[in-house]
Amino acid sequence: KTNRTLGFLRRNLGKCPESVKNQAYNTLIRPRLEYCSSVWDPHTKKHVKDIEGIQRRAARFVKSCYVRVPGTVTNLLNELKWPSLQQRRLISRLTMMFKIVNDQNCPIQIPDYVQKKTRITRSFHPKRFINLGSKSNTYKYSFFIRTVKEWNGLPDELIEQETLKSFKSALADYLNLNH
Repeated sequence: KTNRTLGFLRRNLGKCPESVKNQAYNTLIRPRLEYCSSVWDPHTKKHVKDIEGIQRRAARFVKSCYVRVPGTVTNLLNELKWPSLQQRRLISRLTMMFKIVNDQNCPIQIPDYVQKKTRITRSFHPKRFINLGSKSNTYKYSFFIRTVKEWNGLPDELIEQETLKSFKSALADYLNLNH
């Protein structure tokens, strides 16, 4: 559906300024690509490539650059300051985990099989969880199993943030998204 929307925008906004095209992308296409992204996050290379391909085509549209030279689209994405959709999904998952852990009006509860660490070690933090393993991809790439590993990899000062806004800002700095 997003491909059709992008085609519609290319036909109707092809001669518009870059700012209008950028706003059209951020308003009509990106929300569809990120719908439920904190829960549904593709893990296969094919699905990631398909979704990222839409953003890459949108970057060509916004910049009106259709030259087929290696590295062109990456440069366009950097000029537009658009992080990859995979990075945005990571931020979305970690933000959702922050809301769940800190009980910030989140309807999702931590399931019983996800347990907090109780053994005090050098890397102990009361908001960290025991990593769970899996042999099946369906379970391995589910929200909690995947996010707990990433959550435990965050530095303590990031996990200890008190507000959602400060967490998002610190996470963006940690992931080097603020250029």
